[in-house]
Amino acid sequence: MKQRGFTLIELLLYIGLAGAILLAVSIFLSIILASQVKNRAINEVEQQGRQIILLLEQAISDAQAINSPATGVSAPSLSITSIEPLVNPVVFNLSGGKIRIIEGANSPVELNSNQVIASALSFVNLSRPATAGLVRFSFTLQYLNDNNRQELNYAKTFYGSLNLKK
Repeated sequence: MKQRGFTLIELLLYIGLAGAILLAVSIFLSIILASQVKNRAINEVEQQGRQIILLLEQAISDAQAINSPATGVSAPSLSITSIEPLVNPVVFNLSGGKIRIIEGANSPVELNSNQVIASALSFVNLSRPATAGLVRFSFTLQYLNDNNRQELNYAKTFYGSLNLKK
């Protein structure tokens, strides 16, 4: 009479094989989840950087003059004279990790969200005599990583130059 069932060795072999497969699947899923979290941080920084550049581009290209910094000088803020008299001057600066725009007597408007910290904002007036004006800018955005998770460490420095249309 033959008994049906598994021997102890077969049972241990099947359990070990199933455990190895489950371990491989769980490692694979954790890698995918970490990658998604990293991509979220990268996308947030990139998107906000592009938005800030677009706002700078719009304000500077519509400006009549650069008030500060002076020609050839670098400064952490930019003041321009807008074609709209009610919003003069238009000032871009950095305060508390936020890039801000202040139009005339209006309250400051923060250009980056609470998920991103801005730093190293710099403007250089590269204008030459008898030209409309040229401003070079740079700033760094870093994803806010409160939990010190490795996959959320992401920072990028944005650079650009913009002309006044005049």
